Amino acid sequence: MMCLLSFALLGAAWAYPDTTCSGAMSSVDIVKQRHYDLVGKTVVMTGGNTGIGFGAAMGMATAGAKLVFLAHNTAKMEAAARNITRDTGNADIKVLPVDLASFTSIRQTATTVLNITSQIDVLVLDAGQNYEIPGHEISKDGFEQTFQVTFLGHFLLTELLLPAIRSSTGRVVHAGCDSNGFKNTSYQILVPEDETVCKRSDASPNCTDVSELPRLLRKPLPSNQSTHAFLAHFMKTFHARDLSARPDGVPAYVAHPGIVDTPGLPVDRAFTDGFCPYPMAWYACNCWSDNATRAYDSSVCPLSPLRGGNTLGFLATAPFDDLRESKGHFFAACEVQRAPIDQFSSMEEVRGTDGAAAYAQSLTTLWRGLTGLDTPSIERLDLTVV
Repeated sequence: MMCLLSFALLGAAWAYPDTTCSGAMSSVDIVKQRHYDLVGKTVVMTGGNTGIGFGAAMGMATAGAKLVFLAHNTAKMEAAARNITRDTGNADIKVLPVDLASFTSIRQTATTVLNITSQIDVLVLDAGQNYEIPGHEISKDGFEQTFQVTFLGHFLLTELLLPAIRSSTGRVVHAGCDSNGFKNTSYQILVPEDETVCKRSDASPNCTDVSELPRLLRKPLPSNQSTHAFLAHFMKTFHARDLSARPDGVPAYVAHPGIVDTPGLPVDRAFTDGFCPYPMAWYACNCWSDNATRAYDSSVCPLSPLRGGNTLGFLATAPFDDLRESKGHFFAACEVQRAPIDQFSSMEEVRGTDGAAAYAQSLTTLWRGLTGLDTPSIERLDLTVV
């Protein structure tokens, strides 16, 4: 009963500013109502042509940002950019090609970005492969492709652009997901449903161990229904914390969207609201319109891209003073979340802040090695959780 009560209270503001946005608010609504302003600011973004990425981009364009989109399919992105300009009046948009399944392409694109602008105020990392790929291709760099496209390629891109982000006093924003299905047996947190990130990946129970990851990520998954998307989202949580804590890092955040109507998803992933009315699962669907009750509102879901992109757009457009106390955290409905939604917080409850921070740091060392970056010897700052 105590565990369920704790989960029910996850939406509370805790010690952080109340920046809540309901699922009925779009990213454009947030910008207009709160007068967020990105005029003179540059946003570099992956995955902005559809779904929550497009929804968030609409908010950023409304705020007046210069947008640089990095796209796998430039034709689709250019079409989306024309729609953004049509609806917001913002024509300061550039589209560049990138293949997140290729480290070579990522390096080339990062160089092009830095040749175009030395100012990067916000890096938004939205692109990903969230559903199964027939055969689970191994990328040219030797990694399971879903994981590389969704996380590892973004890690490399972030590190390559980090000096420019840092000099611009910028931030990094990940599009994320609740990587565990409400119940995390690894950390003895009991809430409805029983799907750990390893179970969701059809992987061994120790799939998140630093010693296991190099082997795991270099082999195909057991079936076409398996996916490393959840493992990738798990890693974003730790990347955001570590990046925010480094002396050479920048503030980073993770946004959970809710249930969004995204074109192109498989038919068997069509929206059903079977668990959305469950009061303690409000964040998973984000199907509510009343801030006071968070009562399920079937008219809100599935969220449109503009509504589904509200938290991602909020983290990209809000003044830094609104986010200062929540660097590195996982957000849903524009507010900070804790365990079991935030996996860093889940680990922290068992290993303590130092133990969770050490795990995050060891992951950064691993990712730097796997992507071919030199591992710097730097002194780490302590991660302080309010």
